[in-house]
Amino acid sequence: MSRRAIIGWDDTDAARNALDWALRWWGAEDVELVTVGTRDESSAEYFVAGSLAAEARIRLMDAAEQVRESHPDTSISSRFELGDPVEVLAGLSSADTCVVLGTNRSGEAPFRFAWSVATKVAATAVGPVVIVPTFVDDPRTSVQQIVVAVDGSIGELELVRIAAEEAERTRCGLTVVHAWTPPIWESEDVLDRDMLQWLAQEHARLLDATVADVAASHPTVTIAKQLIEDEPGPAITAVARSAQLLVLGRHGVSQLRRLFLGSVSHTVLLDIPAPTLVLPLGVPER
Repeated sequence: MSRRAIIGWDDTDAARNALDWALRWWGAEDVELVTVGTRDESSAEYFVAGSLAAEARIRLMDAAEQVRESHPDTSISSRFELGDPVEVLAGLSSADTCVVLGTNRSGEAPFRFAWSVATKVAATAVGPVVIVPTFVDDPRTSVQQIVVAVDGSIGELELVRIAAEEAERTRCGLTVVHAWTPPIWESEDVLDRDMLQWLAQEHARLLDATVADVAASHPTVTIAKQLIEDEPGPAITAVARSAQLLVLGRHGVSQLRRLFLGSVSHTVLLDIPAPTLVLPLGVPER
């Protein structure tokens, strides 16, 4: 993946944590700090001394300069925009640009990125989005593992390939997890023991085929697999606790469907277990 990163910047610990993660773990080579002012800030105030917009812009420039001084080998830039944070940040995403957002679950400051903003950006961006929780473990002590969740969706092999590339780059192991539950039928007689066994075998084949494919293309990566018969959201969250990175796919590709993450991804992000990379599956429709 490209090492260009857009950091949602609001001068909070969560934003600084996201920036630190992008520089230290992601290895970002080109970083842009982006602050988005709320709609109640008029464009006329942009250059007015003492206005919220002007003060935020100055703080942003100062922050960028500090990062530039501490990371002289990294390209650092900044941008101040007025508008809706979700629309602005999602609009800056692309296939070769990763939007990195820290989590903030409290506070109502004008330039603060709330948890809902990060989730909505992940749901609507056309490119990769990483959401970084505030409790990221030190890479030297946390589990050296990248987790990728699969469910047999079209385009999923690309998702697993990207996860394997990150595992290879960071010298982490890769865990491919597939969680499933039997379908619910009105009649309890529909799913007998043989049918359940067949379903389990089919899910196992799906996981085995995915692992075999990525193992063939990334022979140096140590790959583990986990097949779990349980609700996917909680199961994936449990596996990814203390992982270096969790990789999820987003299924919606049309303009309407991109408004939703999908129940599994949404469940995981509500109880985010680790830095989580959300990738759109398929080519977005405009």
